[in-house]
Amino acid sequence: MMALLKMYESKKKQLIYAASELVGMILNSQASEPCFPDLLKHCKTAIFANEVRERHDVFVHSIEGASREYSELLSDRQIFMKTISFIDILTGSMRAAVFKTYERYVKVARQNNNLAAIDEIAMSLVAVSKEILADINDENQQAFTSLLITLQELKGVDSVEKLLAIVVPQLKPLFVQNKSEYSRGRFYDLMVNLYDRYEHYRSHPAVQGALVHGLNDSSKMIRDKLAEFWNDQNRLDLDPQSRLQ
Repeated sequence: MMALLKMYESKKKQLIYAASELVGMILNSQASEPCFPDLLKHCKTAIFANEVRERHDVFVHSIEGASREYSELLSDRQIFMKTISFIDILTGSMRAAVFKTYERYVKVARQNNNLAAIDEIAMSLVAVSKEILADINDENQQAFTSLLITLQELKGVDSVEKLLAIVVPQLKPLFVQNKSEYSRGRFYDLMVNLYDRYEHYRSHPAVQGALVHGLNDSSKMIRDKLAEFWNDQNRLDLDPQSRLQ
């Protein structure tokens, strides 16, 4: 294990990122062992060493890599607070790495009924939502949309609903003309989820308008998916005259 952690001193970032995923696998496999607290301590020391050296990109990608296999990594308060502090500092793929880490951790926090952590994440996103939406990097947008899809499952959590209320009206212009089919697809996935889960979004112009607009998307896969969505009688009456009302 010490040889693996030694890799965090390497100048080769790709080597560190690969090592981080392996570190996550080891942490996951040893989580119930008596030696786990010491193991986690050594891992944290190695990962934080790059943050001390101001290699912020290495730090966030290390956390993201390790959390793929050990999603409870952010349960450690020090790691959680350091990661959350980067939301308004990083951009592009580095910010996307933070979002991917959050997406995994939100699922863990939900299972553990840790609403305080979810509130901290949601309110941190609210605070810098303008900057996040202004970052048109595809990886950032995709990761943020995926995080929103995970968060919107937490119906009734005030901080999450506040975040959605702020960002949802601003998403359509960013995504409907996006050249990435995957980005547009994730956007429409979010709109479908909001429509089905929250009654007030069924008549929301941003959500309803996006789902109608998607019927003319350049991607046949997206068009077919939304046509199937609207053809459900629970969403749109099967009677042609009723549809026109």
